[in-house]
Amino acid sequence: MWPTRTISFYLAREVLLCTLLAFLVATPVILLPNVFKQLGDFAVVGITFVDVFVVLGWVFLLIAGYALPIAFVFGLLLAMGRLHGDREISAMRACGLGTAALVAPVVGVAGLLSIATAVVSIGLEHHAWKQIEATKRRVLARGAVIEPGHFIRFGKRMILAQDRLGPNRFQNIMIEDEAADGRPLLIFAETAEYVFEYRTGMLRLILGNGDLRLEPYPNDRFDEHRVSFASFDYSFPAPWLAGDYWLFRPNQLSFAELRRVAASEPDSEVFANLKYRQPRHYRSHMHRMLAVPLIPILFGLFGVPLTVLGAVRGRARGVLLALLLLAVYYGLFIFTYDAARAGRLPAAFAVWSPNALVFAGAVLLLLRVSRSPM
Repeated sequence: MWPTRTISFYLAREVLLCTLLAFLVATPVILLPNVFKQLGDFAVVGITFVDVFVVLGWVFLLIAGYALPIAFVFGLLLAMGRLHGDREISAMRACGLGTAALVAPVVGVAGLLSIATAVVSIGLEHHAWKQIEATKRRVLARGAVIEPGHFIRFGKRMILAQDRLGPNRFQNIMIEDEAADGRPLLIFAETAEYVFEYRTGMLRLILGNGDLRLEPYPNDRFDEHRVSFASFDYSFPAPWLAGDYWLFRPNQLSFAELRRVAASEPDSEVFANLKYRQPRHYRSHMHRMLAVPLIPILFGLFGVPLTVLGAVRGRARGVLLALLLLAVYYGLFIFTYDAARAGRLPAAFAVWSPNALVFAGAVLLLLRVSRSPM
């Protein structure tokens, strides 16, 4: 009883330590491209160091949900490769330990990681995406797109502000507008309040105490084209600033919301604030949220008998085998997931088929190990 328990703790510790090492290596590799992508979306509207750390924190949370299963596969095969290379697996088998005694601690570690992945995938991922989009809306709302002392061009419009009075207020602002009839419109104002309506894509500047000057036609008197104002609401469309970020994507919906949307008709009002109007996009993501957390358990059942059969004979071979298995699995997963989103395959069948193949392979390997000599 005690030797079996000691060996189980030993196996679990080895797999967990190697998984942690793989997580520390894999996370920056996955994190940095995604961080640069998200910050690139913010570059057009301006971002502060506080915004960078906020986005970095939420992106790290998102990446953890993907990095944990990947790290476990690497950690499992790396640990089992070392144990096999050092003849420890052979010694355990010679002492009468069956396959179940080897699989149980590995599946135990895999179960903990699956729970952690499920917490991120089902409980936190949609919230993280909403917070990233909310950060962008806050940046847009405070007028970070306008930088005092620099000319900022919006299509045929150019804006220059001398100073910033607050998060969304500016002093001594000049606007050159060439959008109307080819006649430049110049606006000078002492103050300006910035408002961006991300739902309509309209950028508004509420100007105070200024002049509006329209370029005169030949032989016109310049004074006839000058208007003074105490308050002037100047607005123009700038939808490229927000894109379609005000529309909710599947990854921004909770599991309960996904179920409700997936059960709706394509033309129903429930899709009014959603990016996609086809329920298949939301069914696919709903199944993805459930399928991804099971990856550690499935590969735990797959990896141990693979090691016992001699496929993993050392650390290097374990790493190479992990790369191969992950490339095949995620390649198939991405293909079937995209096919489900495009409507070429049913969502449940497409998303769960890679997991079903891994499970079938694990069962076959376990049966083969149970029939093989010690």
